Amino acid sequence: MNLYMQRFGSNEFKKQFHSLTVEEATMKILEEIEAWAKDPSKKMSDYRYIREKHDYQVKAVLESDLIVEITEILTSYPGGIKGLISEEPDAYITNPVSTPKKITYKRSQTLVDQGGEQLELLSERDFEQNESFQILFGSQGSLELDVQRAMDPIDREVFGAIINHRSTNFLKTRIITVKLGELVRDVHGQRKSSRYYQNMRNRLAKLRSLTFRLVQEGKETAVFGFLDKVEYYDEDSTEIAEITINSYVHQQFVERQTTKIYSEMLQGLSNNVSRSIVFILQKERFAEYSQESIALDEEQQYDYGFFNRRITFNTRNQETNMGIIEMALQEIIGNNICIKDYRRVQDVFYVKFLPITDMELADLGPIKLQ
Repeated sequence: MNLYMQRFGSNEFKKQFHSLTVEEATMKILEEIEAWAKDPSKKMSDYRYIREKHDYQVKAVLESDLIVEITEILTSYPGGIKGLISEEPDAYITNPVSTPKKITYKRSQTLVDQGGEQLELLSERDFEQNESFQILFGSQGSLELDVQRAMDPIDREVFGAIINHRSTNFLKTRIITVKLGELVRDVHGQRKSSRYYQNMRNRLAKLRSLTFRLVQEGKETAVFGFLDKVEYYDEDSTEIAEITINSYVHQQFVERQTTKIYSEMLQGLSNNVSRSIVFILQKERFAEYSQESIALDEEQQYDYGFFNRRITFNTRNQETNMGIIEMALQEIIGNNICIKDYRRVQDVFYVKFLPITDMELADLGPIKLQ
């Protein structure tokens, strides 16, 4: 700067450095650099003299900034890096656990003995081949649970939020430990009200109390639920939930009997039925067809009974439900997820799947392709 002052004079120096003296200009630059160093929002590439560095230094700085950006995206996403992929056990996809809207059940006088515990039979749906699907409820004497004989789309959302917080010990222990506030944030956003915390406790208690039972020709073929146990403790004035996942569902995670989809894709779906159907069709897409057969634009056939077997609709009117399914398929196609086209002929949908990409195969597998 001394040389600049000598060569161009004080007027040009003032225009260039917005200072009257070299000392004043030096002080301003040092203050600017200090402010840059202390500002957590600033990147290394924001350094005042980055352009004067060697090419290899500039490259290293840009790579560091990129790593920081990616890390911030992953850590800010609900559930961290695992939250980038939503994963559901097949038991929830192949059975009518999904409810597009809230369904409230009346107190039932019919009791079913399940593992020595008397559970209320809230609902029973009959299917083909003498098979039925039962929804059971055990309040365990809790007054709070007495008013919670209901199912809604948030049940699956809460379970998904819990699963996103699983650690490497989950496959061995079935236990997921998570801050209660993080579950509230994942499901409801940044809510601080104690009401949301109590609602989450009630929700977890309800998920513990719901049991699903498959019966075929009078014999029990499968029993599963959401949670087997929920306990709370404080850690540094923070409420922690220690959640034990249902054993049947846990075994499906162990054996990879699950279906995955990118969470970002689900965010584009506004219809709860769409969110259920996209998992149903994603399972079909990965399980049944190779890349080659999908690329041939082969239509796959799914009738009304296929969807009705997997979703609990709020009405029994088939034509109404067919319209709901069709709207969901249109939204899924509009978001470029899973399927690229469909056509409806009476009560049958003919679906064309999108090809499975190499990235999907790596992220969402396993799948055996011929």
